[in-house]
Amino acid sequence: MECQPDDGMIQILVIDDDPKMANLIAEALLKDGHQVITVGSAEEGLAQLPFNTFQVAFIDHHLPGMEGLVLGGYLRRNNPHMQLALVTGEPDPKLKRQSDQLGITFIQKPFDLRRLQEVVDLYLA
Repeated sequence: MECQPDDGMIQILVIDDDPKMANLIAEALLKDGHQVITVGSAEEGLAQLPFNTFQVAFIDHHLPGMEGLVLGGYLRRNNPHMQLALVTGEPDPKLKRQSDQLGITFIQKPFDLRRLQEVVDLYLA
């Protein structure tokens, strides 16, 4: 299992092609003292992996290129201890089921900002 920082600060990756949404998520998490990196595509997110060890990732489903659920599945296979959340405005029960099967938290837009902290808390537990 990966080490968790003694001070509770974790590294979080936010992948969303909507800069306003990415900033909203980042600002909420930065208030809790975490380190947050935001990127606008799955490819940019993947490019961060060799340089950073993320404990949590928030992934928009509708990304240019690769869908968020596909990226989430890849991250789940290659980073089994990472806590993942799929953030989407799509109220699709099938998408929620697929997220659940992969062990990815499903967050539907609009959402309460406390949902973000719940995902971080899952990692810290």
